[in-house]
Amino acid sequence: MSVFKKYRWLILIFAWAGALCLTYMNYMTIQKIVSQRSEIESIRLDQEFWHRNSANISRVMNLQKSLYQEIESLKLAQVSLIDKLGSLMSSSGVSDIKIEPDNKISEESRTTIQISFNGESNVGMDVLNRIQRNFSFFSFQKINISHEGNAGTVKFDTSVNYHYKLVTDTVHQATGQ
Repeated sequence: MSVFKKYRWLILIFAWAGALCLTYMNYMTIQKIVSQRSEIESIRLDQEFWHRNSANISRVMNLQKSLYQEIESLKLAQVSLIDKLGSLMSSSGVSDIKIEPDNKISEESRTTIQISFNGESNVGMDVLNRIQRNFSFFSFQKINISHEGNAGTVKFDTSVNYHYKLVTDTVHQATGQ
């Protein structure tokens, strides 16, 4: 019996150490399960959000894409824009149409285009509204309206920022060329 009494405290210490070890392992397992449940719930909520708001997200993404024009060459895009702006403006009945793009290529992916024309005030305002609706990648920087000598004729001088995105680098990177 004296051997049992001698090692009784040692057995008791091992029993408590085993209980504490099992408690710690149980705690770590519970924390892992709680973490996984939290992650699963977060993923479920994300999926539910995307499902409920997919139409709005799609609309916002399309709206964002309309704020710049994807082009392959700034010079070709400017020629195309001058042609489209000229036809839009000449069909509206304004005169003395001048469209002058800034030929500097900037790192900011935007350039300035100077547009000037003469016409009646209501026709000129209609032209500016049509430019704003048809060219969503333009932002008006400056509009100067001055009265000309002719009765009812107004001179419009506008400066617009043309927002673009060069896509040639992206296409070459995607194709590996």
